[in-house]
Formats: sequence, structure tokens, C-alpha cells
Amino acid sequence: MSQWEKTIDAISKKEIILEENMKTHYSIIWGKVSYVLWHRIQSLDNFKTMESEADAQVLLTALRNQAFNHRNTKPRHYRRLYVILPH
Repeated sequence: MSQWEKTIDAISKKEIILEENMKTHYSIIWGKVSYVLWHRIQSLDNFKTMESEADAQVLLTALRNQAFNHRNTKPRHYRRLYVILPH
């Protein structure tokens, strides 16, 4: 086995380990999500793709967007309209 083949084998093993770690990371994050966020994330258009690929980065982005999206945290009749008037 040449040095080049050994290098390719080592890189392949590292990629496999990385993919397994990313799936584990996804599962850990998904297991810690609250019930409300869990339903919000499942209702997203890209959820099926995110779940099938076990993409932790996309999951974290979706969680951030949903958790800090203050427009959707209160019912419509509780929201206030702020009008800035010129002086």
C-alpha cells in the first residue's frame, strides 16, 4: 500500500467519524428542544430534508430563528403598533 493510499484511507475514516459525530450532535440537540419549539421546527418547509440529513447546523439555525423570532411569540391581538412621529 502506497503512502497516497494510506492518506486516502485515513481521510475516509475521518470523514466517516465526522458524519457519525454530526448525526449524534443532531440527536442530542433535537432531544433537548422544548415541546413548543419542537412543533415550530417540525412545521418548517425544510424539516424533512433537515431530518433526513441529520444536519445539526441547519437545526441550530432554525432553533435560533424560531427562539428569537419575537413577532411569533405573542398572539396578534397582544402585539403593539409603535408609530414614530417626526418632531
